[in-house]
Amino acid sequence: MLSYCAFRRKHTNYRRDFRTIFMKLIQVQQLATVSFVAMILSACTTTGGDSNSTSNMRKSQSTISSSVPMPSVNIGKVKYIKSVSIPTTTANNNMLDVSKIDEFIEDVTPNLRHYPPNFPNPTDKYNAKELVKKYVAFLKPYADAPNASYEVLMRSATLNGMARNLDLGSTYAVNASNYVGKAIALKPNDLEANLLYGIMLSEGGAFKTSRKYLDKVVAMGSIEAGQTIAQSDLMNDKRSQALSRLQKLQVQNPNNAQLAKQIKIVQEGGYRIWDLPAPNVSIDTTP
Repeated sequence: MLSYCAFRRKHTNYRRDFRTIFMKLIQVQQLATVSFVAMILSACTTTGGDSNSTSNMRKSQSTISSSVPMPSVNIGKVKYIKSVSIPTTTANNNMLDVSKIDEFIEDVTPNLRHYPPNFPNPTDKYNAKELVKKYVAFLKPYADAPNASYEVLMRSATLNGMARNLDLGSTYAVNASNYVGKAIALKPNDLEANLLYGIMLSEGGAFKTSRKYLDKVVAMGSIEAGQTIAQSDLMNDKRSQALSRLQKLQVQNPNNAQLAKQIKIVQEGGYRIWDLPAPNVSIDTTP
């Protein structure tokens, strides 16, 4: 029987031997890694030389590529989203992140701002419908609050107006009108609120009522308000007035390509000046 001291010495030797073997294994692994990296660098940096060296380099590359799985990474379109937070109430005591909502509104405004909506393909239109419903539902509790902020009300009005343009139901039209009306109550002289309300009323058939808001923002320099009035003239069989209004706007804004297209629609007997070719839109459907 081994004495306790002998047992300790033997056990210590085992531990020392195991540590030595383990360190050897690490060294072998490190050497293998270094050799592999050197092989890659040699294959990548070798230039010139005779045909034998070139052939050997190609063989080395072939051996590496066939025996080592190489990762493949594809980088798609990168888009940076501006971070936007808004107050949920007029007291400004709670902030709400609306970065994704603002990005969506900006992306689809050319397609959904006016009626009828235009999309380059059915998929984009479907994605727009789904996201409009999602964002309307998200903002609704904040917009329905008695002290909802102007920022919340305007985004809710815009999204509900887009839902109306997508023919998602009369409830959206009613909500859009209510929200923008509350926004105007908070900021009576705000250009965007008055313009949005004027557009909604005009395209909903309330031509006379819409002029109260559209004339107000025309005086502020809004081209879109003038275009909306021209659309209203067309729907009331006042084609010459519509054409005259658009031509006047074109003289004032000679670099506006959209006006030239709308004038052409009127001259050719059309009735929908917003029925223009839809721009491509990339709608982000990620959560």
